[in-house]
Amino acid sequence: MLIGIIVTGHGNFASGLASSIEVIAGKQDKFEAIDFPIGSTNTELAKQLQEAVERLNCSDIIFCTDIAGGTPFNQSVILSTHLPNSKVISGTNVPVLLEALFSRANQTALSLSEILVDSHQSRIQVFQSRSQNKKNRGSVLND
Repeated sequence: MLIGIIVTGHGNFASGLASSIEVIAGKQDKFEAIDFPIGSTNTELAKQLQEAVERLNCSDIIFCTDIAGGTPFNQSVILSTHLPNSKVISGTNVPVLLEALFSRANQTALSLSEILVDSHQSRIQVFQSRSQNKKNRGSVLND
């Protein structure tokens, strides 16, 4: 059975990521996007997250959030304490979410969360032109 994935974050973060995922990879099963727009309350978000868990109906769930310590992260953590096979990650972006969706078969929430952290912890890159690279001795992204 697939791991359920819930993406949540401030503003329209979740629906924006879900839209990008659909353009890149098509519609995904067992995947929910829960926004936290301005004016929403913690209680409303908690209810939406709980409803998403129920719709997914999965034994394992990963909550993919934007910022550690933010309301969507905190509400996901609170909910995860009642779901023994769930994990909450922060720092979610399109590459993280794509890997989560494509790597979740035959994984547990724990093993998938470890894969995501291991493979994305140091993936931020700065583009440098070849002339900047020679001057700064940095890395260059290939064409």
